[in-house]
Amino acid sequence: GEEAAVLVVQQLDWNHTLIIHDLYVYERFNRLGIGSKLIAFVKDRAKNLGVRAITFETQTSNYPAVQFYLKHGFQLVGFNTISYSNKDVEKGEVRLEMAYVLT
Repeated sequence: GEEAAVLVVQQLDWNHTLIIHDLYVYERFNRLGIGSKLIAFVKDRAKNLGVRAITFETQTSNYPAVQFYLKHGFQLVGFNTISYSNKDVEKGEVRLEMAYVLT
């Protein structure tokens, strides 16, 4: 009866992908497998829709998120060193593009 997580996903018809806009598990619900279940849900949804990939954006400063997505088969597909400011590299907040490619 209590909200434990947020997941926002959008299907992009122009490039046949799903994009994860937001995936967040509230701190008191961490380490219960909720994030993994949400990723499994998104992967299943992607397969049912017939899209070619699932994509999302995170930052180099969000190490736990990067490790979580790598654990679930996502890979680094790009980065942007000036997405947030002209000093992203110095601030350690480089934008990372990650994706899970469906076969």
